Amino acid sequence: MGSVSFARHRLALLLMCVLAVLTSLLPFSPVLAAPPPYHISLGMGDDIALSLPDEQAGESQEDTSPPDTITLTLQTVPYQILEDGDGFDIIQIEGFELTGTPGAPALPRKVYQVAVPPTTAADSVSLEILDTQIAQLSGTYHLKPATPDVASWDTADDRGAYQSTDLPLSDGAADLVRLLPPGQLRKWRFVRLEFSPVRYDVASGELGLATQVTVRISYDHSQAVLGMAALQDTVMDDVAKESFVNYDTAQEWYRAVGGQDEPGAVHDYAIITTNATEAGSSNLAGFTNHKQAMGYSVVIVTEDDYGSLEGQSPNGTAEKVRKWLQNDYIGYAIEYVLLIGNPDPDDPSNGGDSVGDVPMKMCWPRRGASDGYQEAPTDHFYADLTGNWDLDGDGLFGEYEGDRGPGGVDFVADVHVGRI
Repeated sequence: MGSVSFARHRLALLLMCVLAVLTSLLPFSPVLAAPPPYHISLGMGDDIALSLPDEQAGESQEDTSPPDTITLTLQTVPYQILEDGDGFDIIQIEGFELTGTPGAPALPRKVYQVAVPPTTAADSVSLEILDTQIAQLSGTYHLKPATPDVASWDTADDRGAYQSTDLPLSDGAADLVRLLPPGQLRKWRFVRLEFSPVRYDVASGELGLATQVTVRISYDHSQAVLGMAALQDTVMDDVAKESFVNYDTAQEWYRAVGGQDEPGAVHDYAIITTNATEAGSSNLAGFTNHKQAMGYSVVIVTEDDYGSLEGQSPNGTAEKVRKWLQNDYIGYAIEYVLLIGNPDPDDPSNGGDSVGDVPMKMCWPRRGASDGYQEAPTDHFYADLTGNWDLDGDGLFGEYEGDRGPGGVDFVADVHVGRI
């Protein structure tokens, strides 16, 4: 692929794949509560009560009401502490991942995804910890240090040092629950909460466990509202139902009101290729017929469809293809995308680099890493359609430290993408 070796990027590409996977949810039953005017019972003793936003569809209006809030109470499930063969202790909570800064103690953490109204201004979201209940565990422990992710490790770091977590048991509730960058799944807007219920004092070896933490998510409404076509889009609603802890309540916020638009043509399976491939392939027609016999409605997309579009800078083939998808994935109800063509990405660091006719997008998830593994080609550029992959505007897409955040990359797939 020109001057870029695919083998050289395997580790970095693995990182992009890991970041693109949706976090699994619901390790324990959350208890949600908030003031009236809206309240429902979930069963199993869990309650949700949320303030509903003003549901006005199809027009913009200034919202001068106080910020809406969602109050969420997290309760931990039973834990166990095991000793490994090296003399370290490991604390495990079902459904939680052991993670941490390399060298620091490995502690259980879990990410929740909480849906917010479609009018939520992403940069207005804030988190407040209202109440905590922390129990000190008997005994003293020597927790196993976290190990580095090989794909993300920077050789300049000292992975041998056993670092303090700086979270002694006497501290307040800081960092028990942390607000992560927000995300969007087609029409669904959501926030992420990282719950880290274990406190560890390295000096004394004492452990504390937050048995219950109550937090409040606050947000303002923007003047922009979703159009009727987006509200009527039900593709990925099954994913939303499994992903958002408050889905049953949140679906009321996304209900299309005031009538329904006439449904347009539905093509849930898009094949993106070139005119030359469509004209010269002896197998494409048969493959298309096979997919349609399976129940898919297939549309074939070529330069005739995306070639004249104006995508974001540098407006190459990758940006034009993504622009076509952004324009049409809701209207066509596209769920699956198949790319057929040469995947050779455009490397912006090499002006003489060759580029394929249906290229992957060169991204820089480890920009600045001292080991040389900074960039990685990916097709997830065509899957996450709701964010700006060059949020900081420096021409280097998919930087983990520069292009995440409100309006940027959230690594959530709005369509499923494959390639031949």
